[in-house]
Amino acid sequence: HGDFKPMTAILPKRALQILSRIVKRQVQASISDTHLRLVIDHDIELIVKLIDGTFPDIHRVIPETTKHEVIVDKTKILDLLIDAKAFADKKMRRATLLFHKKQFNLEVENVERYTTWQTSILFDGTMPEDYKIAVNVDYLDKVFRDVIEDRVSWRFNDPGDAMLLNGVGVQ
Repeated sequence: HGDFKPMTAILPKRALQILSRIVKRQVQASISDTHLRLVIDHDIELIVKLIDGTFPDIHRVIPETTKHEVIVDKTKILDLLIDAKAFADKKMRRATLLFHKKQFNLEVENVERYTTWQTSILFDGTMPEDYKIAVNVDYLDKVFRDVIEDRVSWRFNDPGDAMLLNGVGVQ
């Protein structure tokens, strides 16, 4: 099929999600100075713009091992986030998550309207100590919607470190 030369590229997550849903047999890839072209099964063409610059060393940012893992039902979390978003303040969209033993609490305090909303949900796994983190409910909702699988593995070390969310079975 010709001369193939090794190349390194970082593909956007969305492009990989699209590929995983539509590829049946083969993908042909070609690259220009500005774009990556993927031809799927000879009738679908996906063109991804390349990003100039250097990328961060992911091994410094994303931990290879984690102390804690909890597994949650994606649908339940998304339902709760719909409610939480209705109570969140308009500017910061903040909420607090507290992981405790076999459940986590989600709390939204809206100082603009003097209201508080909270709920809790059980998860698989056990937390030996409490773990509290502040999140943006819109961002958390977006991250969970991007996971394809029904169950989500949520791995982390300490507050302030990166949290890794993957579909169960996905590394």
